[in-house]
Amino acid sequence: MAEAFKQSTGDTKAMASASAAACQAQDAVAAFNDLQKLSQSSDLTAEQRAVTARAMAATFQKLRAASDNGDPAAQAALHNYISTR
Repeated sequence: MAEAFKQSTGDTKAMASASAAACQAQDAVAAFNDLQKLSQSSDLTAEQRAVTARAMAATFQKLRAASDNGDPAAQAALHNYISTR
């Protein structure tokens, strides 16, 4: 992810950094929320969109697993995501 966003600036770079940090910290809720925001950026390149989509898919699986294990924050994040799609 860092490679795809190394040339980015401003909000896009900040969102990518926050997403990467949350992923590294194993915080699936924060990572998924950050990745959602990042995916909605209009100035992403095709490569950045692809990297973000792959990261979201992987994080979604972690979020679902945490939800299935009874994590209330993960359950709320999943409910919010599904209800707003």
